[in-house]
This record gives sequence, structure tokens and C-alpha cells, in this order.
Amino acid sequence: MDIKPYDVVIREEPPTVQKLYRFSNGLGASVIRGEFSYGGEEGLWELAVIKFTDEGEYVLVYPKEVCQDEDVVGWLTDEQVDEKLVQIANLQGEENTTWKGIWYDTIAADHHKQRKE
Repeated sequence: MDIKPYDVVIREEPPTVQKLYRFSNGLGASVIRGEFSYGGEEGLWELAVIKFTDEGEYVLVYPKEVCQDEDVVGWLTDEQVDEKLVQIANLQGEENTTWKGIWYDTIAADHHKQRKE
């Protein structure tokens, strides 16, 4: 599968980088590397799975296939992030997803195609 995201936002506030991915299945990922992320000081990534709402906001979710401990996944290499993105893009159904109800600001897909903020 081609892992090009349906939508991605890249935010950089050195030394922190965050990439927000949105796939056509309504799920996405927040991938971050920075001073306070799991593995950030070693140059590795932290990934959280997100689900977008009809209102354009998103909530953290923890699919068993991606987040075995119902937490974000840290200490990931670039290749491991790519593998997780493919998993997320291929997820179907919500029966194996744990919802935590943590809400974030709106991300409008039509404003964030492959751009940096």
C-alpha cells in the first residue's frame, strides 16, 4: 500500500516537530519528536493514533493493532513510523478501538495538504 497520507500537517517549533496525518478511513496519527516526547532526545518519534469527528476535531484512540498498551507508541525510527502509518490507514471498524475522549482543536483538511505551518 502507498502510505502517502490523505492529509498531512507539519508543524515545526525547534526543537519539536509534529506531523499530523489524516487518512480516508477517518483515522490518522500525530507523530512528534521533541524534548518531551518518548524517544525525542534520541532522535526517535512518538506516535498517537487519532480519529477525526464530523466537526473536524479529533480524539485519541488506541487500536490494539497499533497501541498494545492503550498508550502512545514511542521510540520509533522513521521506518517503524511508516509501518504504523500503513497499519492505521488499513484499519477497518471500531470494535478494537479504545476511546479516551481527549479532544483537540479542529484540523481542516482543505487547508493542510502537505504544507508547513
